[in-house]
Amino acid sequence: MGSHILSSMESLLSRALTERPYAPIFITIFFAILVSIAGAISHTLPQAQVFTPEGEGVSAQAHAGLLNALILVIPAAGGSFIILYLIRKGRLNLLLSLYKFLFFLLSSMVFYFIGDIPLYLIQSRTIPYFPGYFLSYRAVLYSLNWDAPFAVGVTVSAIVASQLFSPYSDRRRKNTSLMVLSGILGGFMAVILPTWTVLIVLLLLSAYDIYAVFYGPIKEITSMSV
Repeated sequence: MGSHILSSMESLLSRALTERPYAPIFITIFFAILVSIAGAISHTLPQAQVFTPEGEGVSAQAHAGLLNALILVIPAAGGSFIILYLIRKGRLNLLLSLYKFLFFLLSSMVFYFIGDIPLYLIQSRTIPYFPGYFLSYRAVLYSLNWDAPFAVGVTVSAIVASQLFSPYSDRRRKNTSLMVLSGILGGFMAVILPTWTVLIVLLLLSAYDIYAVFYGPIKEITSMSV
């Protein structure tokens, strides 16, 4: 039953990605809304500690957002040149190991916070429980405290990473896992970062993507793989 549901979801996402190029945007928005609602219910949604806090007024907020965005975008842009350098040097194994580490680290952080939401709901009794086994299960979760979200984050991240990098996963399953993870990461970052920082990050990354695809490292990487 579970494998049938997973296969159906993979087939649906695969068709959406090939037939509807805007599907990734809607998937990211969906996860952003989901994380926002869950965080509002549980009051546990974290706020990122930005380098420059956004002050009062549009001008101060835009200035702080620009500084924060540059700090976030510059390493991302530099990463594409590092990838190009590793490919040129033939260090593909090192590049794959780096991908595995970063995907596991980022997804663990996100699923850690997401895993805290159902724990909070159970502890605060906002989810109705039945007498007997569910009550004892709730007591166990309460005693675990922060260990339960950590376990959820690591476990789910390991599953996603195994689907992304396992030689036994086909292309459709890898693409589906990558799309779901990217949507969750994008939605999560859009929710926890300040508004102006998110807007300017999107603008700068969009501009850099245009450059990278037509003139920069992504164009060169693509030409090397053809």
